[in-house]
Amino acid sequence: TKPFSMRELAARVHVLLRRVERAALAAVTPRSGILRLGELEIDHAQRRVRVRAEDVHLTPTEFDLLVCLANTPRAVLSREQLLAEVWDWADASGTRTV
Repeated sequence: TKPFSMRELAARVHVLLRRVERAALAAVTPRSGILRLGELEIDHAQRRVRVRAEDVHLTPTEFDLLVCLANTPRAVLSREQLLAEVWDWADASGTRTV
């Protein structure tokens, strides 16, 4: 077997559990609602963003990042949390993404 670090194993298990929880939540509550934050409107079902009734064109990753941040208002998310939520990365070492 290959050597591994306990920290990496814990991170991978955490990501897998979060995916399972997210899938279970999506099955119970479909993301068809619209999230409004001030003049910002995020439509999960259509993956559409509008500001002051004008469409904002985002890449799929930009949309996922915006949703992640909008779902946790007034909270500071670590780089590791963003990488896990948006990119599904268990280990952020060796990359400067985000």
